[in-house]
Amino acid sequence: MNILNYKTDSTSHKLTSRSGLVVLGKLQLSRTNDRLVPKAPGNRTYQLSAIFNTFMLMKHDGARSLDDVCQLAKEPALMKLLAMPRITCAHTLGNWLRGPGSSEGE
Repeated sequence: MNILNYKTDSTSHKLTSRSGLVVLGKLQLSRTNDRLVPKAPGNRTYQLSAIFNTFMLMKHDGARSLDDVCQLAKEPALMKLLAMPRITCAHTLGNWLRGPGSSEGE
């Protein structure tokens, strides 16, 4: 039996196993949505591109539920490469899917 002799080392650099999502995020397919769909009134709403990008990244990452967005948020290297200071949370995505005028208590 031949055993390979190698040594591992640590690094202070941020690493991600989701680097394939960077290519998808850099396509900026959602910028057209911001031009076509007006932003909702108020200063607490996300742009449509932020919602669209989050769903697109989740889908291509293999997410099975809205809570899987937390896995993307835990990847600081990915967020830095995508130039996203933060990602839309599961609660906001759920409210957006339910539509305007809906609230959690209904």
